[in-house]
Amino acid sequence: MKRNIKYWGLCLFLAAGLTSCESDEADYQKDAAKDVGGYAFLANQTISSFDKSEDLSIDLYTDSGVTVNSVEVLQEGSSIASATVGEETATFNSSSFGDIAIDDEFDIMLESQLSNGNMAQDPFTVSVVSPISIDDDNPSELTLDSISDGAAVDYSTYTLSAPIDTAELFLKKNSDGTYSNSGAEVSNEGGSIELADTNYDELNLMVNDTLYYEFTVMSGSLSESESSYIVIQEEEEEEME
Repeated sequence: MKRNIKYWGLCLFLAAGLTSCESDEADYQKDAAKDVGGYAFLANQTISSFDKSEDLSIDLYTDSGVTVNSVEVLQEGSSIASATVGEETATFNSSSFGDIAIDDEFDIMLESQLSNGNMAQDPFTVSVVSPISIDDDNPSELTLDSISDGAAVDYSTYTLSAPIDTAELFLKKNSDGTYSNSGAEVSNEGGSIELADTNYDELNLMVNDTLYYEFTVMSGSLSESESSYIVIQEEEEEEME
């Protein structure tokens, strides 16, 4: 049974006093052309550079008695895909965009042919992000004692549905050094790595050195990396009483 537009109207009415019902889609529905009898909402608007051949989901909403016969995915006025249409959803493959890279944005129009003879046109933007990111709050300066006392670097991973097969952390001393595997156990799902759990001590770091670190993730033959650094500071002197 098709998702009914009237349901979302009720959902929006109740949202003032209750929790919102799938808020992104409800917010979009406020501006949708309801007079045509239906609309399509792109549920997946962010993909990673690993998602080169993954299905993107489209949620379909119609008035009672109206169905969606077809959905064309248009880019710059030309069809790049004919979505596979089900009862409440449709899908098309990200390979329709061709080669994708981090920071790409694809402006598309979902053109839905409805059973009442009308056509719904709904615009969206699909953004491509990195499958690996380093936390902005990671330390930029540390002492050697703080490294051994549990200082950590945080990272996160993301894909729409492509698998992340491996994740690794690499370290090097100063900009002219060479990255080597840290020896740490790195989760494919993101997390926090205590530097004391790496082999950083083999770098023989000293005050004013810079510890560079790089997270790398792989999916099949695809690889992406993000890096940052930590400057080694002097220990704070204890105040004499």
